[in-house]
Amino acid sequence: MNLTQILEAVIFVSAQPVKKSEIIEILKKEADEEGEIPQEADVVEALDNLLKKYEADHYPFEVRKVAKGYQFFTKQPYYPYVKHAALDRNQKRLTRAALETLSIMAYRQPVTKAEVEFIRGVNCDYAVQKLLEKKLVEI
Repeated sequence: MNLTQILEAVIFVSAQPVKKSEIIEILKKEADEEGEIPQEADVVEALDNLLKKYEADHYPFEVRKVAKGYQFFTKQPYYPYVKHAALDRNQKRLTRAALETLSIMAYRQPVTKAEVEFIRGVNCDYAVQKLLEKKLVEI
């Protein structure tokens, strides 16, 4: 494995921007087991190579330097397609609590949150919020 591929994998799995210092710490932890410690200059050079690599038009994503870290982003022309894929996936799933809350609201409408909580016997703030986000209920 080369350093660029390792950095690519670390940045890819992170939901937040990965700072250079975090990358170096990860490399040091792994190097303790293998014995090799990459220099900071090598890490900076590999990160610059990643930025240049994904500037090419044949990649639908890029690596950007944001918030003093590095993160993968979808390139602008592909955004509408990715947006629909992400929204469709997000709108399909309901937790059991959300489904119970929705069924109570559908059966007893109009109903207040307090009445739903009384019927369920638990706080339903999160379930109601998710149902509102998915536009399955309205106030």
